[in-house]
Amino acid sequence: ASEHAEIGAAYNQLMGEAVNIISPAASEHAELLRPPADVRAFPDWVYDAADYLYRIGDRVDRWMIPTYPHIIYQHLRANELAEAFAAFEDMKEDDVKPTQAVYEMLIRGCTIAMRRVGPGQQPDHLTVNLLKKVKELWAEMEEKKLKADYWSYNELIRALGKAGAIPEMMQVFDKMCRNVRLLPEERAFNSMYEACVLSGHY
Repeated sequence: ASEHAEIGAAYNQLMGEAVNIISPAASEHAELLRPPADVRAFPDWVYDAADYLYRIGDRVDRWMIPTYPHIIYQHLRANELAEAFAAFEDMKEDDVKPTQAVYEMLIRGCTIAMRRVGPGQQPDHLTVNLLKKVKELWAEMEEKKLKADYWSYNELIRALGKAGAIPEMMQVFDKMCRNVRLLPEERAFNSMYEACVLSGHY
């Protein structure tokens, strides 16, 4: 058996294959030395702890009283735009002041619900109304003297672009270019490229 193993190793070396000489004695115990396939790298409690930490965020949300921004976010996440705006109105009626982030979320929700205007097309009734709502939210945010940041402007660009309001989108982008605090970065440029290409303005 040893002679045959050596001959096989010499053949493999000539053929350019990997050489792995295992003595007959070692080969007899190879199966015993190989660990079982289902052996876990860590004790079970490590995996249990990791699973608990992974789900702790959702558990905290269930334990704590949900805030209006959280309620609005969950509605938007479920594509429930009407319910999100209802919560937004309840928020204002309860004299809870919406933050800039809340306005930004609602603008994003309106944009997602729009139907994109393609080359040579006109926006449908739904998209027209949603764009009107976006402009109302933006005006309300400015009236409350909430300073729009880079992300807010990018959401406005996306809304205008998807609704086919390309000239207005260009004006907003130009305003960003003139403000050091709002200088466009990759996300804004991508939104501009997307709007221009999909609407045929290139």
